[in-house]
Amino acid sequence: MGSTSLRFILFSFLLIITSGCSDDPPTGGDENPPSVEILSPLQNDTYYLYDSILFSANVTFNYTHTENNLEWNSSIDGLLSHDDSVFIDTLSLGTHQIQLSAADKTNTPKAYDSVTISIVENMVPEPSIIVPGNDSVLNLLSEIKFIGTATDFEDGQLSDSLLEWYSDIDGYLGSGDTLVVDSLSNGEHIISLRAVDFRGAVGIDSVRISTVLGYSPTVEINSPDDSTLYLIDEYVVFSTLGGVDIEDGSITGADLTWNSSIDGPIGIGTTLVTNSLSDGLHSIYLHATDSHGNTSVDSIFVRVTISWEKTFSFISTDFSYSFYVESDNSYIFTGTEGEKNIFLAKTDSKGVLQWKSRFSSYDAVGYDLIKTSDQHYLVAGKHSVVSGDDPDLVLVKFDLNGDEIWSTSVDSLFGDVGSSVIETHDGGYIVAGHTNYQGSANVQVGFLVKFDASGNLLWVKNYPTSPYSCFTKVFELDDHGYLLMGLIGQDFYMLKTDSMGVKDWDKVIDRGSIIYGYSIIQALNGNYYISGRPTNTNAPHYFYMLEIDDQGTVLQEDSVDIGYRVLPLNMVQKSDGNLVTIGSDTRNHIMNLQFNSSGLNIVWHRIHNTSGNKAGYSIDETIDHGYIVSGMSQYEGVYLLKLDSLGNLYLK
Repeated sequence: MGSTSLRFILFSFLLIITSGCSDDPPTGGDENPPSVEILSPLQNDTYYLYDSILFSANVTFNYTHTENNLEWNSSIDGLLSHDDSVFIDTLSLGTHQIQLSAADKTNTPKAYDSVTISIVENMVPEPSIIVPGNDSVLNLLSEIKFIGTATDFEDGQLSDSLLEWYSDIDGYLGSGDTLVVDSLSNGEHIISLRAVDFRGAVGIDSVRISTVLGYSPTVEINSPDDSTLYLIDEYVVFSTLGGVDIEDGSITGADLTWNSSIDGPIGIGTTLVTNSLSDGLHSIYLHATDSHGNTSVDSIFVRVTISWEKTFSFISTDFSYSFYVESDNSYIFTGTEGEKNIFLAKTDSKGVLQWKSRFSSYDAVGYDLIKTSDQHYLVAGKHSVVSGDDPDLVLVKFDLNGDEIWSTSVDSLFGDVGSSVIETHDGGYIVAGHTNYQGSANVQVGFLVKFDASGNLLWVKNYPTSPYSCFTKVFELDDHGYLLMGLIGQDFYMLKTDSMGVKDWDKVIDRGSIIYGYSIIQALNGNYYISGRPTNTNAPHYFYMLEIDDQGTVLQEDSVDIGYRVLPLNMVQKSDGNLVTIGSDTRNHIMNLQFNSSGLNIVWHRIHNTSGNKAGYSIDETIDHGYIVSGMSQYEGVYLLKLDSLGNLYLK
């Protein structure tokens, strides 16, 4: 229901053509071409399709010429004109190389000038009539209100002055997103909302209404209150005392209809109870219709959110470092219970705890969690057999109810930590982390440990470096070798091994005052994204992002100043390809950001300034396209944070 109006763009440039003193070409030497300079259009100008574009130039001929000595040509459309000065509105979409050539006469040298211009398509605005609805019957004795809105791809939300209302009977009615009319003719009208963008493109929305002489009923929503917040699947009770009509009296039943701006019709009657409202901000409309077809409407806003926050205090000083999102949107998470035991817990989609189990030990922490191909849970981390001893790498397997199936540990005598675990192609498991090399607590080296499917140790490989190093992520490659990533000193470090852990090559990515390697993920395109931060605490508040391939070649890198120093702790790539990170800032607030993976441009960032000091250690996309974050809340324990698809947290 739209049409495109053409706005002509005029340029006041002059084609100046001059001749020499003689009608004959100069003698006594080589013939010289004329001089040519295009004045309009300008280099890199952009026009909309069907714009009228002035083509003009300064051309100086050496002697008498004809118009056929001039040629305007397009690399797309070919010959455009021989005219001295011409307006053209027929250029095709695309990028044109415009060339002007001039010659004093046939077979003499030509002069050339060229410019590049682009022709793009102007999108039509999209108006929408909100009130009245299609086929509404309106009372001419009452105030008639029109409400609408319009958005435009290029211009965004269009202002009131660009919205005009028309009746096919009465013509122009007025302008604005809200219009009150008291002079409509009696009968059936096609009411049109006409939106014009800043380039003259027109979009139209229309509804059919009927007008009658009579009084419209009145109606009012009694509950819930305007702008009430509900959780997804929570029951909402909508109620009204009913409509009141001068002719009919009370209006009830099917003559009262409830509608949502997101979900459409949701019910009828004086009371409506529903738990099926979609996530988002709803405009709820209650329409009352009398026996003559006269209607009235009342409305409120209701927000339904999938977001929540939960804390769990199992002993004290509890943390969660990793979790797994199940297909039913329940969450399995692990970490440390009182800095003593490894715990594994499950909540439902609303964060209600279903069960919790523990691997009892000393100084134990679960750092990474995966779901295995045999539908069990596997946790990698560290523990001590005796309180205060150097830690051992530990691997614990649980069933779907959280009951321990088996556990195994690796003791190098020097202190071992498992940071990352994956299942390998042969059904076994590979763990990357670090160990204190040859007993020195100040010299950490990265290591790689291979287990079979039952947790039996197959081999251990250490990779001594200078300075110290540690691995935080491991990936299996197509050749069944492994790619390890982490830190060497304050630089990003990656190391490639064969299937037995024998080193093939390693690489250091030194970015000076930037530490990369806190968060590492493999992207949908097979490359790797790494987040970073400045080493200097007094440096600008930049958040850094790096993309590399499996050879360590840097493909793109960007940074953004978000106002506060952020420690980026985890990252996930969404199903749409964008990247979402989680971390904490210097004020102990949880912060998350979304980046466009193409160009690493920031899309949005959120600061979750909830009560107390909190940190987010892990993030993943949920089934409903929101996000789940696990971490810690100081003095409260494990912290779970559920966000909507835009990273928002709405709390009741």
